[in-house]
Amino acid sequence: MERRSGRRYFSGGSNGEPTNKSENLEYRRLLATMGWGPITVDMLVDRSGLTPDAVSSMLRILKLDGRAESLLGEHYRRRQG
Repeated sequence: MERRSGRRYFSGGSNGEPTNKSENLEYRRLLATMGWGPITVDMLVDRSGLTPDAVSSMLRILKLDGRAESLLGEHYRRRQG
């Protein structure tokens, strides 16, 4: 997925959410695990129960979609909005 000119490039529904229900639940679980404070990938893996590959891939998609951001020291957090 890429974001150019305000358009979302995501293989999901019209609201940017994945169309597969189990995938949608995984994204929701990851976002809930992230909370609003900084968190590392290792902490996300431990707390969410998802694999490191899944978390990394999902974080890239969430960042491109504007729903997460990376911080210094390999930390991530949700973006408001």
